[in-house]
Amino acid sequence: MVGSALKYRFFLSEERIILSDHRPLAGTGAEIIMGTSGELIRLINYVDDISTTLRRINAFVAAMESDERKRLAESLKVAGSNLDALVVRLEKGGQ
Repeated sequence: MVGSALKYRFFLSEERIILSDHRPLAGTGAEIIMGTSGELIRLINYVDDISTTLRRINAFVAAMESDERKRLAESLKVAGSNLDALVVRLEKGGQ
């Protein structure tokens, strides 16, 4: 999440790793706490890595040649369509 102030704490609880995600709810002072498997934590870390990579790519766009930008855009379109398909699959419950 770009610009968010998430603070993760990992706890070992029986046979699960618990991700404690403390985020205030819209000015209420309440916190969201969710239990999560280790595999989900790894997957979320992959998404964070993707976000970091996109920020790095964005930093270089201004210095790129026109043909380089076009090639990169084509590559990102393919990745974007794969991302869209994955989001749809997740929203449908993995079907």
